[in-house]
Amino acid sequence: MDLFFFPGGKRFGVEFKFNEAPKVTKSMQSALADLSLAHLWVVYPGAVRYAAHEKITMLPLAEVACLSAETSK
Repeated sequence: MDLFFFPGGKRFGVEFKFNEAPKVTKSMQSALADLSLAHLWVVYPGAVRYAAHEKITMLPLAEVACLSAETSK
């Protein structure tokens, strides 16, 4: 996990990957459970945002600015 933050008392994480097609890893699943994350975003250089898991979103680098809005939901 590259970034861990607590807006509004919720726990969120961000991981950065250089892979064009990142996959959910065991370490991501462990971080969700061990840190009680509300959500984890995986920022990658691709162009398409997609849900890889109920609490994991693959997020294009171009959309990283939207994270502040996403954490206020």
